[in-house]
Amino acid sequence: YSPPQGVLAYTPRVRLDLARPSGVMGVEAHMVMMHEQLSQLRSAWVLAQKLGRVLVLPTLTCGLDRLWWEINGTIPGTDTPLPISPCPADLVLDLEVLMRNHGRDGRLVALREYSFLQNPRLPAELRTPITLPRPPSSLDEASLLPLRAQLAARPAAPLLFGEMPPDLYEKLPPSERQQTERTLLAWAAFWCCTKRQNPKVRGAAWYDMFWDQPGHVDRHGRVWNESWRVILGP
Repeated sequence: YSPPQGVLAYTPRVRLDLARPSGVMGVEAHMVMMHEQLSQLRSAWVLAQKLGRVLVLPTLTCGLDRLWWEINGTIPGTDTPLPISPCPADLVLDLEVLMRNHGRDGRLVALREYSFLQNPRLPAELRTPITLPRPPSSLDEASLLPLRAQLAARPAAPLLFGEMPPDLYEKLPPSERQQTERTLLAWAAFWCCTKRQNPKVRGAAWYDMFWDQPGHVDRHGRVWNESWRVILGP
């Protein structure tokens, strides 16, 4: 409960206006809502790696529930209110991939669950965070130096940001961007399911950690030179 390198957490910004607009299915709006949260998560991972800190996953908010066959946003027979918050991480992230790539001895090493800082077993030194409104606007060492100085004074204290901008990944040099892509590309899971447009293709859509990056290649080998859109399947 006390990672020696300290933890980094942030308060996510969520577009609640996108949650099931006008009472309709709203798959496109749901994907936008989730992707904007994933962009913030991507930035937080980049910053945590720069600072050598363990990342606390944010409280995710899901516009729609998920099942293995067609649903109208909620699972039949349940009274789950939409949006779902906190949303179980495995509805958005592939936890098997996270455990395989960032786990050791059956537990995650580089990440902690969203409720980590509320755990009653936390030691006293983790109960008073260093709270800042937002991260530095750049990731060069000159920009990070004042932050590193604050952390050096209280290395065990959690670092908590009031918000996380979505674009810190773009501030990395090309070589570090490529490494980050290799790391994060398989993090995202998929949403399921809307009505099939093709009987041979399930009505599921994969989340994309790099949905807002022109020219990126997704996990299925598709090159996105245009704006991201929902593609069902594969």
